[in-house]
Amino acid sequence: MEGLRTIVAAIRQHPGTGQVRRLVAFLGGLYNGPRFPFDLTELRSLDGELASACLDVLRYDYFSQAEVHTWGVIDGDELNAQLESYGLYYAAQQRRIGRELYRERFGEDGHPDEGCSA
Repeated sequence: MEGLRTIVAAIRQHPGTGQVRRLVAFLGGLYNGPRFPFDLTELRSLDGELASACLDVLRYDYFSQAEVHTWGVIDGDELNAQLESYGLYYAAQQRRIGRELYRERFGEDGHPDEGCSA
């Protein structure tokens, strides 16, 4: 839980920074991974304290029975506002539209060359 407190404090104290965008994306991945996928290599761009906090949150989440926004540190409204302010809802919508257009063009089975390497 202390890791989540560290992350949320950084988000609130340093809005607009690259580290905070990564932290918001990390929380989005915990909140709804399919909608907000998070590339774990992004953790390399965080300072040591924040990267450790993210790993602590992952460990806590492994045993948790509840969503990250119900742990009492950040509520769903604030988390959703952060996801929106950093463009993560827009990116999720772009991915959804892209998938729909791809299926429309190539069908449910996808392009015949999909998955083949040159």
